[in-house]
Amino acid sequence: MLFPFFALYSIFFIYPAISGIYISFNNWDSVHPPTWVGFDNYYNIITSSAFAIASINLIKYVCIAIPLGITLAFCVAVLVDSYKETIWGRIFCSAYFVPVMIPLFLTASIWKWR
Repeated sequence: MLFPFFALYSIFFIYPAISGIYISFNNWDSVHPPTWVGFDNYYNIITSSAFAIASINLIKYVCIAIPLGITLAFCVAVLVDSYKETIWGRIFCSAYFVPVMIPLFLTASIWKWR
């Protein structure tokens, strides 16, 4: 019973991952046969100025997005919890959980309709 899972997992995850690693060590333009260059591709990326700029931008994004996202989620959770016995609590809960429930509802509706 596990064979279909492992077959699909191998086809759609393991093979592309190994193929991508192999291609990353080659100079290949998708037309001509690949030529082995070893770690030259990685060296060229690390020594480029665009890599330094992209790394700095990534660090800035992570330092801003993660604390802001956690803080905002915590504030929404406290807001929902503090008003849970009132009409506003029901509205906040609905607004918070409707985006989670709509895909499930649509999937069930499509399966039932089909």
